[in-house]
Amino acid sequence: MPSRYAALDKRGIVRVTTGIRICDDPRAVTAQREVRRLDADLERYWRDLAAGRDPDGLKKSQWAVETAGRYGFPYIELAELNIGPLIDLVKRLLAVEPLVPEQREKVLPALWGHHPKPVDGTLLSDMTNLYEAIHATSLMRKSEEQRHKWRVQRDRALSMFIEIIGGDRRLIDLTADDVDKVRDYWKKRILDGEVAVNTANKNIGRVAAMFREIGEEKKLKLEDLFARSQIKGGEDKKRVPFEVDYVQNVLLADGVMDGLNDEARAIFYVVAELGMRPSEVAGLRRSTILLDHEVPHVNIAEEGRTLKNKNSRRTIPLVGVALEVMKHFPDGFPRYRNRTACLSTTVSKYLRDNGLCPKGGQSFYSLRHTFKDRLRAVDWDEELRDVLMGHATDKEDYGDGHSLKRKQEVLQRMAFKPPYDAGGERR
Repeated sequence: MPSRYAALDKRGIVRVTTGIRICDDPRAVTAQREVRRLDADLERYWRDLAAGRDPDGLKKSQWAVETAGRYGFPYIELAELNIGPLIDLVKRLLAVEPLVPEQREKVLPALWGHHPKPVDGTLLSDMTNLYEAIHATSLMRKSEEQRHKWRVQRDRALSMFIEIIGGDRRLIDLTADDVDKVRDYWKKRILDGEVAVNTANKNIGRVAAMFREIGEEKKLKLEDLFARSQIKGGEDKKRVPFEVDYVQNVLLADGVMDGLNDEARAIFYVVAELGMRPSEVAGLRRSTILLDHEVPHVNIAEEGRTLKNKNSRRTIPLVGVALEVMKHFPDGFPRYRNRTACLSTTVSKYLRDNGLCPKGGQSFYSLRHTFKDRLRAVDWDEELRDVLMGHATDKEDYGDGHSLKRKQEVLQRMAFKPPYDAGGERR
């Protein structure tokens, strides 16, 4: 019992059961959500007591709405009924006439609107589930890994938000002071060098997006408390590309990548050659790998996962190292098909542990930026560069307008010399 409420609630220690058996929820996932809900209910109960409100007011209001509905009437508060047609009051009175006095006395307050209308009880901790339901149709297109990542990001941001403001509460009870407290928390961490501005803004922004959309969905008419919550000073994180000669002479040198497993090494080679996103290479399947075509190529398409943007859907000719690799992996890379995070961790750790990122800011993804530099060196067609990289642009979409042959010619002019193990097997 919080000491500030001890004078209002004489129970001392409050024990409440979740009603969930350990055998039904061994990891306590459901139980934790229920504990948060019960804790929020208790906090709301005590806050109502402290404010002189009836702690059971919400339950009484909900009962009144349900009771009125059972008798065929919408719930209308007494003040509103009094200024409406008299016949409405008469109809409600006549509806309880057949009841015995005890029942009539109990039902009439509901029909005559003696209780305030119930307020929405949606809690902050409910938001991720509700937001997930709102976006169900778009989430169904994502892979299991993408859905998990989407959910974890929002769960983490929301959990921190609730902790910072001092506990769960209803959406309608959230205040501008609460949001300011969260913003100040992140600003301090930025100033202490613990997080980047963009990281803080992402955490705040995810909670803000859920708050706004759920408010609109439930027609709560919530004030936009997050209108000025973003922290200024953020910059796009610049990834440093590898030098082209460094990729050819070091990263693609015979035996340098031997410490990676066959699939991770093969994906690394394809990314180095074609500048594809690692997730795009990992998502390739037999149906999207066309080795027997006049121009061997891969189709990057939405098959069991969503792409970053509509321009990500494209065809890329296979040349150089990538062509050698795909001849040995015609079915793609099942080990990493739905485990892109594991792929990135594996390759990035290998690069770090072996001192293969000589400049700060370099990573597995830097190969994609090297690819862009290579494109600039052999062809100044900016539109073709955007097409091959799958970049979103502000231009009108008329298709990519570039034949496979044209793409192949450009890519062959800058193709790397394959290492001996590009076929996927160590010698």
